[in-house]
Amino acid sequence: MKIKYYGLIMLVVLMGLAGCAPKEMVQVDLASFNENPDEYKDKRPIIKTDIDTLLKNPDFFDRKEVMLSGFVKTVNPPWIYWEFKLVDDQGQMVGCYETNYRDTPWVWAENTVRRAQYYNEKISIVGVFKKSDHVELDWIEFRGKIVDTDFTPPHIPYPYYWP
Repeated sequence: MKIKYYGLIMLVVLMGLAGCAPKEMVQVDLASFNENPDEYKDKRPIIKTDIDTLLKNPDFFDRKEVMLSGFVKTVNPPWIYWEFKLVDDQGQMVGCYETNYRDTPWVWAENTVRRAQYYNEKISIVGVFKKSDHVELDWIEFRGKIVDTDFTPPHIPYPYYWP
C-alpha cells in the first residue's frame, strides 16, 4: 500500500516540476517571427532587430523581448531608475533601464556601459520593450561578455565583525 502512495506522490512532484520548467529561449529575426508566429508559441523568442524598425512599430514590439545593438549616448544617474540611451548609426535613440537599480546600479553593469561609451564601441542589449520607447533590460553584451542586469548583489553596509 505504501508503494502506491509513494508512486502517486512522485507523479505529482514530477508533474509540478515539468509545469515549472522554463521555456526554450530562441533568438529569431523579425521576418522569421512574422512568417511562423505559431512556431514560437511554446518558446521564449528574442527578436533581433534594429532601433529604426523598433521605433517604427511600437505596437508590434510592445511587451516583447528584443535584442538591439548600438552605441551608448548618455548614462543618467539613478535618481528614479538607472538609464542610458542606445543610439544607432542614423542617430535614432531608445532608452534602456533596469528597475532593480533604484538606488545605485550594480558596479559591473555600470562599468560595462561606461566602458562602451568611453571607447565608442557597439553594445548589445536584451530586454522587454515598452511603448514609451524604453527597454527594461535583461542582460548586456559587450566584448563577448554578458552582464545579467537582473542580478543584484547583496548589500552589506559593514563587516559582520566590527572591532
